[in-house]
Amino acid sequence: MKKKPTTPLSREAEAFIEMLSAERGASKNTEAAYSADLKNLEAFLARRKQKPVTANADALRAYLKSLDYLGAPAVGDPAVLPLSARRAPAR
Repeated sequence: MKKKPTTPLSREAEAFIEMLSAERGASKNTEAAYSADLKNLEAFLARRKQKPVTANADALRAYLKSLDYLGAPAVGDPAVLPLSARRAPAR
C-alpha cells in the first residue's frame, strides 16, 4: 500500500517548530509531535478552505471537537501528561 505524500508545514508552523528547538531546547520527539499535530490541524483547515493564519475561533473549536469525536485525549488529561506533571493521588 502506497503512502499518501505528506504536505509540508506552512512557513508559520515551520518557524514555530524552529523556535521550539532554538529557544526552548525542544527534543526531536517534541518537534515531531508538534509537527504531526500542526500538519493535522493544517489539513483540517485546508478541508474548510482556511489557512492557519486566518483561522477563526469557530474553526479551531471545530478542530478540537473533531479530535474529541475521534477519541483524542483531552488537553490536560492526566493519562497523557508526563509523569513529572501528574499529581500524586490523595491519601
